[in-house]
Amino acid sequence: MAVALLGQTAATLGDELKDAQEIQAQIADVVIEVYAIESAIARAEKMAARNDGRASLAADAARIYTDEASARIGAAARQVCNSLLSRGVDNAFAINAQRLTVHSGVDAIALRRKIADAVIEANKHPF
Repeated sequence: MAVALLGQTAATLGDELKDAQEIQAQIADVVIEVYAIESAIARAEKMAARNDGRASLAADAARIYTDEASARIGAAARQVCNSLLSRGVDNAFAINAQRLTVHSGVDAIALRRKIADAVIEANKHPF
């Protein structure tokens, strides 16, 4: 998503990209969210590889974060696409970009309760 947004923005704005700080900020937010998602997943996988009993809990936390971050990524992508549309970009780009942001959610309430129970049981943060 970030690469597509940046590529289309650069192609559309050309030299004006350096002055489009709001668009750059939205794309940067997408990159930051993806980095955080990947980091959370990698940490959970590393815990699972070590047979750490908390790996399942870490995976649940990563699922919650990913679910919420997906919504933020979608919002940032919409803002960039809307800006590009106003500059004449084909509507197909925006439609395809939005397709990339569709995700099936998770039961964050149940996952948060599970994590809260682990906090209460350990009487401290479980990680």
